[in-house]
Amino acid sequence: MDRGYCMRGAWIPSAVLKCVASLALALLSAPVVAQVFKTVTDPFVGRMSFLRVFSGTLRPDTALRSLAEGRNEKVGQLLRPFGKETQSVGLARPGDIVVVPKLEHVALYD
Repeated sequence: MDRGYCMRGAWIPSAVLKCVASLALALLSAPVVAQVFKTVTDPFVGRMSFLRVFSGTLRPDTALRSLAEGRNEKVGQLLRPFGKETQSVGLARPGDIVVVPKLEHVALYD
């Protein structure tokens, strides 16, 4: 009999769990794919770009490539939004929404 896992009353076979785990590892080790979905200008910080990470792990020293202009731009700082406040974070994984200040060569939906 297949050993599995009971989650919220539903039985999940171990083969499905292995597949999901390998998919999650593949998303984390893939190249960084993120999309700018909002840009705000702050009087103190300057231009702040809101990004959603789709795959890979985004770190503060990661170089992002703008598809519109074809330029590389290095991420200086990663912030996580909490209402009107932001908190500094060390990395962003797939599904995370982060704010990157002072990106000059990225456009909305880039």
